[in-house]
Amino acid sequence: MAAQSTTVSTAEVSPGDRIEFWEHWNSSSLVGLRCSTLLDGGLRVSARQRVQGDVTLTEIRGDQHTVERSPQALRQRPGGSLFVSILTSGSAFFSSPSGMIVAHAGESLLYSTDRPYLFGFDRAMSQLILTVPEEVAYDDWGLSPVEEPKLVTAEQSRRLRATASAILADEHGPGHDAIPELILGLGAPTSPLAALRLRALATVRRRLGDPRLVPAALAEELGVSERQLRRAFADGGQSPAAAIQRERLEAARRRLQQNPRLAVSDVAAELCFASPAHFSRAFRAQHGSAPSALRG
Repeated sequence: MAAQSTTVSTAEVSPGDRIEFWEHWNSSSLVGLRCSTLLDGGLRVSARQRVQGDVTLTEIRGDQHTVERSPQALRQRPGGSLFVSILTSGSAFFSSPSGMIVAHAGESLLYSTDRPYLFGFDRAMSQLILTVPEEVAYDDWGLSPVEEPKLVTAEQSRRLRATASAILADEHGPGHDAIPELILGLGAPTSPLAALRLRALATVRRRLGDPRLVPAALAEELGVSERQLRRAFADGGQSPAAAIQRERLEAARRRLQQNPRLAVSDVAAELCFASPAHFSRAFRAQHGSAPSALRG
């Protein structure tokens, strides 16, 4: 069966009609949801989609915005699919009854659309979405039911991104038959060290403004030894202390981009840096520019 390909963009739509246009396209092509943006000029977003067999692959590029699958939307448009959202640029938060997950470029989220959620992108973004009907994933492929959203490891995300990009570029390209196996791998238990690292990162992202957040306190909250925590992060190529600082500096970049009027010293204090000078040195080392450069 030949693949069906489409492209869509809000560029040619009147700014005041872009939200309605994008919601209608999502409802007919992905999932019913509500969309919003705080940017002037309306939502600027585009999509390229290929439907091939049981799998729909969608590449989305756009500005800062949020999408919401509310309980009302679930009642109006029931029926669930499994989504794997591979964040290829930008950063995002995913809020659901299970809690909130923060994701960065290179990471992915596995979730079901038969549960409510709010998915937000804090700046210009791009993502690849793999969509599979739940009856196919559960009944035909044998995937265990996805009860709550899951942050996917960077290693798994890279393999999925490579396969999805190849299929989007060429319907006859390699990789289509590998999609079921790759998605099944997402539902399988990760290695103990990878699972611990993901738990630790989720905890770090919730406590970025807590000055007591140090590796020893993190290990205690997770119920593991500091040695186990170091092994988990070493398995991902960094130390617990470096991971905490990386996440704080990433949060600082987002805050300064979103609100250029913020004082650099205030952001440094909120994210527990010893001094503005220490913060500026660390920020430049990670992001390649001074924090003041983000303030225009």
